[in-house]
Amino acid sequence: MVMSDGELVEKLAALVPAPRFHLVRYFGILASAAKQRASIVPLPTPASIAESCGHRNAAEEQNPRPRNYTWAQLMARACLR
Repeated sequence: MVMSDGELVEKLAALVPAPRFHLVRYFGILASAAKQRASIVPLPTPASIAESCGHRNAAEEQNPRPRNYTWAQLMARACLR
């Protein structure tokens, strides 16, 4: 198959989803508004609820992760993995 540069870009662009368009769609019993969803999807553990509320245990408070990375650190994380 032989394509020009424009044709290749056109075909590749068609594969890219629109912004803020979720590719995974749940329907049936896995949908968020399903009446029986609670019987299928497990409830979160108490530890994950506490983490989502901003509570941390003592071990995490002693070794906090840095919130701000330098540009070089971000590039190293993205490119050197």
